[in-house]
Amino acid sequence: MFIRVQNLKRNDDGVVVSGSASVTESIYDAGAKGGHCHQKQLLSLGRVIWISEDRKNGIFDCKDRGIVEYHLSTNSFNEVAPDDERLAGSRRSLQERIHTTFGDAYIFFSLVDRSRVFDSIREAFPDESNLERVIVHVMYGCIRNHSGAKCGQFLERSMASYLFHRYSASTLNCDSRYFEYMGDDNVKKAYFLALIANMRKDHPDFGRSCYVDSTPLPNESQDFPYTALCSHGTDGLVMQARLALVLDIETGIPVWFQVFCSNVLDHSNLKDIQDDVKNTLGIDIDVAALDAGYAGRDLFEKYNIDNNTYVNSDGAEHERYAIVRMPQKNGYPHDELYLECKPRLYSALYLFDYNGHAYYGERFERTIFGFREYCYVFLDRKQAEDLGGKWRAENPQEWEELCDTDKEWYAVKDGFFILISSKMQSPRETLIEYKSRGKIEGFFKDGKSYTDIMPLNSWTKPTILGKILHDVIQTTVYRLFRKELGPINTSVGYFLTELQSLDCMKEGGEGNQCKVFTPKKQVREYYQALGYTVPAFLDLEPLRNEIMYGKPMDRTPITAAKKRSGKRASVKHCSPEEKERKRNYEKALKEAEKVYNKAISRAEKAYDKALKKGKADMEKRISKAAAERDTLLQSHLSDKEAKSAEHAYEMAEADAKRHYEELTTEALRNREAQTVEAKAIYDAAIAECNEKYGES
Repeated sequence: MFIRVQNLKRNDDGVVVSGSASVTESIYDAGAKGGHCHQKQLLSLGRVIWISEDRKNGIFDCKDRGIVEYHLSTNSFNEVAPDDERLAGSRRSLQERIHTTFGDAYIFFSLVDRSRVFDSIREAFPDESNLERVIVHVMYGCIRNHSGAKCGQFLERSMASYLFHRYSASTLNCDSRYFEYMGDDNVKKAYFLALIANMRKDHPDFGRSCYVDSTPLPNESQDFPYTALCSHGTDGLVMQARLALVLDIETGIPVWFQVFCSNVLDHSNLKDIQDDVKNTLGIDIDVAALDAGYAGRDLFEKYNIDNNTYVNSDGAEHERYAIVRMPQKNGYPHDELYLECKPRLYSALYLFDYNGHAYYGERFERTIFGFREYCYVFLDRKQAEDLGGKWRAENPQEWEELCDTDKEWYAVKDGFFILISSKMQSPRETLIEYKSRGKIEGFFKDGKSYTDIMPLNSWTKPTILGKILHDVIQTTVYRLFRKELGPINTSVGYFLTELQSLDCMKEGGEGNQCKVFTPKKQVREYYQALGYTVPAFLDLEPLRNEIMYGKPMDRTPITAAKKRSGKRASVKHCSPEEKERKRNYEKALKEAEKVYNKAISRAEKAYDKALKKGKADMEKRISKAAAERDTLLQSHLSDKEAKSAEHAYEMAEADAKRHYEELTTEALRNREAQTVEAKAIYDAAIAECNEKYGES
């Protein structure tokens, strides 16, 4: 095996000006004409930039890898620093562009680089070269806006190329070494540990309550051990690798991910994930919100009313529970609960509103597979009416042929569902917790639609795992970026397209500045809506320090006039204090909502306690009256006296039931009064938050 060089030319200084090279192997062939061997090209190296005298290694401009160094002895590629002396005379290929796109990269870093997620990235990748690569790849994935350019090509056209200069941008076009590095278990652990530590500064319980769900990985990856047993190219049932994500309930940010070999995520896989998170990160997943596919005996054996607390390694007691949708099949009291709730489905006593929909909600205690669980029955009235009306319009004849009982079921079935949980709380709280699990579905959707989370092809195991870690980080940052764009009220794609019209020009000198061209009106309005102003000139070093080291830069823009006088303009900007004020405001709102939910929960518990006490009192009265009747009947009374004893019992029974109904009505009034009081306290807290942390 040797490096074959063709059409190599040098100038008078000995610098290579043209020529191409490839890795070639001589193969013995007894039947070859003119000799016993022929040459076979193994790898194209592209244009020659520099090559050693013995032609054992050199620097080449590869079509797929960019500018890299190749060593024949080890058959490996290495990075080339932009200031490598062997590139003397050939620097044109590594020179940064003078004119680049400014608007998208600048606003991206302005919005996300002070977040807890970016702080975690900086802590997890202390080496500057690796940190630069992570930041560049994440930026590229978030703002490329479906551009067909590769990462290196995109960076060369962006002002970000002025900030990251530890490597040649062209090497990012095929960065398999980066993904192999990201596939290291220690890198994955370092990132999630840093993320948990930073997120708990704002959310002390981050990571304790999580959603767990999975999505299949494509089986095209022949070198991926998890799919080694798959029957590739067949339509039959095959063993498939799956990506399981663990998302924090409150923030929707991934706490962990795991790849495993299975067609479904069952309870055994769920237990493995929980053990993995516990052993690796030292945290317990106390809450799991799952869909109907995970409902089974194993799940209820761990999560039930009689097993809803545990003592952790620190000796502290924690509550644990799962929320899972009840499947409509044998073994579950789905039909039984429907028939029991049917008379009350449209009763105002069980009505509550959530997210623009009116719901019926009621809680029952049932035994499922021998374990006590709470069953929360719901009817989404709006969905039942909308979907039911649509079905009736499309199937009028079938609707007319239904019997009355079936019509009653078809009128509500599209909005009727039951949740199973081991935690006693109000139906509204349970529904909010479960409905929020849509965050994990949204994360999968964003990962596939916006960041190409799984183009795995024939990569190796380390690069596939590294690509998944990178895509998890990238999708997290993308969702954060999209959330920050709320004030502009437009799509991310359209927003980025507009901002890519704003260019800048690199200026020479010690100032290391770039001049920003005049923005069009739409771009200027977008910046103002987000709390920023387009600067006329930008100091690059402070911006790099902010991105790489988290040191906030002064974003007061430099105008042409102020640049000459050395003074700054007094313009409103999004300062660190402003960011902190917004954080405090959001934290206060969440605290007010937590207090409100606790008050509602207390009212619900008091209501249940009153009902339980009233029911026990009623049963005691009826039992006492029955005992007195039986005693009298055993005394050989006449028919008239027996009838009188029976009548006395019936009167006592009716009186006990009437008393129970009065207690029920009173308990309901108390619950409603406490709910109104809690709402008033909540509204007052919101008003106080707005007054204290409102727009300054």
